[in-house]
Amino acid sequence: MYDVIKKADEFGLNKVFVNSREFIDLIEDLSHRVETTNVSDLIKEVLKKSGYTKALELENTAQAENRIENLEEFLSVAIEFEEESADNSLAEFLESITLVSDVDNLEETEDSVTLMTLHSAKGLEFPVVFLVGMEERNFPKL
Repeated sequence: MYDVIKKADEFGLNKVFVNSREFIDLIEDLSHRVETTNVSDLIKEVLKKSGYTKALELENTAQAENRIENLEEFLSVAIEFEEESADNSLAEFLESITLVSDVDNLEETEDSVTLMTLHSAKGLEFPVVFLVGMEERNFPKL
């Protein structure tokens, strides 16, 4: 999809081409800098150049403030990663922050029960799964 948007003029999508230039230029610039820029500086640039932080500040809501705090925490994690890791690549950082659940470290035994949320169980290969509390209209539609 990105390649189509990037070359939209070649497909006769002139309006898409014109309207996406700023976005495409931003992505191209940042992708070229991934190898030469440390993770925290790259995050700062994405937040500044995308205008995301500024948009959240202008929104001026509790939810926006919470998102700004989450972004600041994300940046703190990146800085901590840079201080602790010899390989400060973006790929290594993303791998280090990937969510790891307790199920990944689970020692399987035949006579045990594992309790977890539906979200945690999704995609795992359990032979049997029981869902409790499934009263009508109580389960979120997916």
